[in-house]
Amino acid sequence: MKKFLLLLALCASFSMMAQETEVIKGILPSGLTSSVDEGNATFKFYSNSAAESAQLIFSDATTGEDVGVYDLTGVVEGDNEFVIPIADLPGEDGQVLNWAVKLVGKPITEYTLINNLDDFNYTYTFNTVDNNPESDFFGRIYVGHRPGSANANNGLWIHNPDYSLVNTEVINTRNDGKILGSNFRMGIDAEGKVYISDWSDGNSGVVVFNPAEPDAGLKAIFANEDGTFLNRDGDGLLTNNDGVAVAGSTPSVAIAGSGANTKMYVYNEDLIISGSGNNLSVYNIGKEDGSIASTWNSAPNVTYAIGALQANTNGSIVPDEAPGGVWVGQIRAAGQNNTGVPSLIYINAEGEVVYNSGNQSDILNGSQGAGFAITPDGNRLVISDGSTKISFYDVIWTDGAPSLSYVDQFTPAAGIAMSNGRILQMNFDYAGNLIMSGAKVGIYSIPTEENVTIVPAKKALTITKVAEEPTGIEEMYVVGTFNGWSQEDGMIELVENESAFEGTLDLEADAEFKLITPNGEGWKWFGGEDANGVGYFLINEDLFNAPISLVDGANFKVEEAGNFTIRVMEQGNKAVQEPLVMVVTKNAPQAITTISNDKVDNAWYNMSGIRFESKPAAPGIYIHNGKKVIIK
Repeated sequence: MKKFLLLLALCASFSMMAQETEVIKGILPSGLTSSVDEGNATFKFYSNSAAESAQLIFSDATTGEDVGVYDLTGVVEGDNEFVIPIADLPGEDGQVLNWAVKLVGKPITEYTLINNLDDFNYTYTFNTVDNNPESDFFGRIYVGHRPGSANANNGLWIHNPDYSLVNTEVINTRNDGKILGSNFRMGIDAEGKVYISDWSDGNSGVVVFNPAEPDAGLKAIFANEDGTFLNRDGDGLLTNNDGVAVAGSTPSVAIAGSGANTKMYVYNEDLIISGSGNNLSVYNIGKEDGSIASTWNSAPNVTYAIGALQANTNGSIVPDEAPGGVWVGQIRAAGQNNTGVPSLIYINAEGEVVYNSGNQSDILNGSQGAGFAITPDGNRLVISDGSTKISFYDVIWTDGAPSLSYVDQFTPAAGIAMSNGRILQMNFDYAGNLIMSGAKVGIYSIPTEENVTIVPAKKALTITKVAEEPTGIEEMYVVGTFNGWSQEDGMIELVENESAFEGTLDLEADAEFKLITPNGEGWKWFGGEDANGVGYFLINEDLFNAPISLVDGANFKVEEAGNFTIRVMEQGNKAVQEPLVMVVTKNAPQAITTISNDKVDNAWYNMSGIRFESKPAAPGIYIHNGKKVIIK
């Protein structure tokens, strides 16, 4: 009995240790939004992990030049919201800013499965991921599900960046009246539309899902503009009404570029060149106006004759946008990566096969499942090799031709690969986590000391840097030792004009004063500086044309008796805002000492008390019928 209890205790201990093992993900912000209200900017985003540190990064919306950063604290796994005064953001007044979220996570020390396999509970899978921050669906993972040939459950499932499921029913309705006979590898364009290949003869071609129109289902791209569909023969070859071969059955489709430069790559089984099928066709689906074609009914713009090297026929495509070429892989078991039927080839932009992995069979032992991916910078390739391990290689370029240099490998968790060990498709998400599809979908974080991701907000989500919103001051008074600091009696009201509050008052030597304004049921006091060092005014010796000082940094104090004019404005003579600028001027002895709203006569007086019978022509401040008037 004691041994049994000890065993239970040990099992419980190991269970707790397993539960406490920290899963560190490649950190990823998504769902970036911003709004502006009452002088504050609100920034929202979702993070897949708590951040060690975080920043908002700002750049000029016109030039793209960096402007500055704003540090964030307390970024949690889940939804985050930060409300920041616009005046506290970097940049100059009036500058229009783009922004981005930078998150730093803990270093990743080992290959780590970061998703629950049951959250992607499928049986035969493919995947693509939306890595375009300009997309409304950035971060979504799309999973192709193929439980069987012409199976009613073949179709598309969608997962949010937190891996939760979007759709409750599989998406598989096609506008051409066909079914998904053998849906295979997928691609995605810059607009977020998903392209699904169909390898079956009776349902051949490529269908497209637009997440902005989810109820529209899947639309065949190989179709006529008038909505009619192409001709399909018994082998799956699609031709237009002129008999021109357009496309066919395909195990793989991929998209590269954006706007007018968008290209669709299709591994075409049925387009025969020099007696061989399984060639790679390129369709320039980007239109001159920057939109992407929704239908195509003509021959490919170019077809690369690679069929002689594709004896397996189960091909996978990964465009490499920077050099303009494309990688093509096929299923090869251990020991079968040879120059006649290689695991990988690379075709450059001129259509030349400039890499054949059969020449490096010593470091690449096959390609089980043909699943492989390239990092966004094009410098690292990962592939499921013939031993069913996931192998990483540096891509070395020499005179426009790549070669591979082995880096590392790991064995994926049981249940991800097919029963024969095959991984059918791979993609990296925006943070560098590796998404692998086989029997199920497994997502792995990849070791790195710099777990840092910067995601730009949409270009349309600009923030205009402006000074603080107006304080809403409608009345301003002077109160001080001259009236016992009373808000009931003896306050001096400053008269508002279009650019400032102004008034005059008599003060004894060493008199102190502040400015106050009604604030709800009480008063807001404007001194020089409060106890926390917060300045209400910009204090500058050049602004004072009078013997005046600050007492304890708070009250204004005149050093000698006299009649003073006070003028309060925002720096730059705009609407009254904080911080305020105050100019105090000591007037000549005969100066008018008070401001009255009582009508006196129709004469004009300057601030020295000189009377004018008609309106003065010289610029200045005058009193007319008891009101302050500025003549410019």
